[in-house]
Amino acid sequence: GERDFSNLCCITGGGQLCLSNAALLQQMATDIRAYFDANPIQRFFPIAPNDGMTRVCGCDQCAPQVEEDKGKHGHFSNYMWAFVNRLAAEVARTHPNGMIGTIAYEGYLDPPDQIERLHPNVAVMICQSRGSFADTEQRDAVHRRITEWHKKTDNIYLWEYYRYNLPPFPWGPAPYPHLIREDLGFLKGIGKGEFIESESWGPGQEARMHYPTMQHLNLYVTAKCLWDADLDVDALLTDYYTGFYGPAAGPMRAFW
Repeated sequence: GERDFSNLCCITGGGQLCLSNAALLQQMATDIRAYFDANPIQRFFPIAPNDGMTRVCGCDQCAPQVEEDKGKHGHFSNYMWAFVNRLAAEVARTHPNGMIGTIAYEGYLDPPDQIERLHPNVAVMICQSRGSFADTEQRDAVHRRITEWHKKTDNIYLWEYYRYNLPPFPWGPAPYPHLIREDLGFLKGIGKGEFIESESWGPGQEARMHYPTMQHLNLYVTAKCLWDADLDVDALLTDYYTGFYGPAAGPMRAFW
C-alpha cells in the first residue's frame, strides 16, 4: 500500500519512474528542452529505464499495462513506447528537430502493437548481436523483428554487442566477418547507424577497446562494410592478411 522505490526493479537496484504521471512527462520535457537549448548542435536526447528492468511502477495506471502474454521481449513494449511517443510529441512542440532516442531492449525489444506509427521524432536503437547469427533461426528472428520495427519508424539504429572476448576466454578468436557483411547488407536502406559495445570499463579502468588483439578484425570488417555493404569479404580478408601480417599471412589466415 506504499510506494516502494528501494526494492529490485532492475539489476542495478532502485525503482522505476511512474510513466503514467503527467507531471513526470512535463518535467522530462522541460529537462530535454533545456538540454537542447544549451547544446544546439545536439539532435538526440536518450531516455531508457535502468539496465535489467524487471518490473514497472506498481500504481493502478502503470501495473495493468504490463502484458505478460506478449512474452519476455514484448511485455513492457506498449507501456514503454507509448510514453516515449508522448514525450517526443511534447518536446517537438517547441523543438521540432529534437529527437528522442530509446533502445529497444529486453522487455520492450519488440515493437508495440498499439501504435501504428511512431512519432517522427522518435529514434529506435534496436539491441542485437550479429555474432549469434551463425544460428540462422536467431538471425531470421532478429531480421523479422527489425522488419516489423521498420513499419513503425524510419529512424532505426542498432546497438551491437561485439563482446565475445570477455573472461574466462579473452584470448580466444571469435571472428565472424561474413555474418557482419550479410547483416549490414540486410540493414542497407533500413539502419541509419550503429553503436558497437566493444569496450571494457569499471572502477579504475580506462574505457577502451576490449582485447584489441582479438577484437580488431571484426571491427575492421564492420567499418569497411559500413562504407560498402556489398563488398567482397574474401577479397578484403586476403588484403588484410597480406597487409597486416606480411610473410606470416598464411599462418595467420589459418589462425583466424
